[in-house]
Formats: sequence, structure tokens, C-alpha cells
Amino acid sequence: MTVPSEKTLLTYANDLYDLFGQDKDIVPDHIFDLCLYVSSTPMPDIDFMRRVLEGGACMILLRSKILPRYPHPRHLPILCRQYELYRQSIFTAKFNDVEYYFWTLGALFRSIKPFDRGNAIIGHLIENHARQRHNLPWRLWPLDQRAFKYYHEEAFCKNYGSTLPT
Repeated sequence: MTVPSEKTLLTYANDLYDLFGQDKDIVPDHIFDLCLYVSSTPMPDIDFMRRVLEGGACMILLRSKILPRYPHPRHLPILCRQYELYRQSIFTAKFNDVEYYFWTLGALFRSIKPFDRGNAIIGHLIENHARQRHNLPWRLWPLDQRAFKYYHEEAFCKNYGSTLPT
């Protein structure tokens, strides 16, 4: 497997913090711990990742706020189960464009937005775990916001529009 060095992971964690760590509870040390965890585990546990990111604080697992662009909270349990099935299928399927499918793994997680915070960081780390499992280098920079917005509007909202608040 292509595992980044600790020095590379530390730089990467700081970059992720600069990009996504806008919450006062998210600190670079927690992101670095997540990077180490993802680089060394056979299959990252998303709930465990959330707890590490929040520093062990007791937070609600699923988002409870209604947000206009994201699924209604009542749909989160089923969407999370569907996401887990998609994530498992990524590791067994053969694709022509693995880069795209690994990226959609993170983008789908971000589109579901199951947690109050940390979705972008966790989604990006899930993508990198998939890349590592297939002997590809980690993507140290997320694809730009325009690519995510296009995926969210053109793929996610069109396929999961019934889960969005009305």
C-alpha cells in the first residue's frame, strides 16, 4: 500500500485544517490523529473518525439541523446505510476510472452531510483510504469546490431529490 510518511501526513493535516477546519472544536492535532488512523486501519469506522475529530466530546451522531441543500435529517439513517453499501462495493468492483470513483466516495459522503461538522475532512480521508487500498498515492489536495458543487447538484440532488427539505 502507498502510505504517506508521518511528516507528509502532518503537512496534509495542516492543509486540511486550513481548507476545512473552520470550527473552533476542530484542531490540527485531531486531523493528524485521523490521518494516522486512516493510513493504518483496514477499514475506517466513520463514527470513530467523528469522535476523534471532535476530541472525544459527546456530540450527536447525526445532524439534526435542516439545511436547504442537504438531505432532511429524517433521511440520514437510510442514506448512511446506502453509503456504507456503496463504500463496500468500491473495494470489490473493477472500474475504468478509479480516480473518479474514489473521489465520488468522498463527495457522496459530503453530500449526505451526516454530521454537524467535519464532513469534508472525513469525506476526503475516506477517499484517500480507498486510494491507499488500491496502491494509489493519497490525494493531498481535494478537488476544487466547483467539482464538488457540480457533483452535488448534478448527481446527488437529481438522484436523491426526494430526501431534500421541501
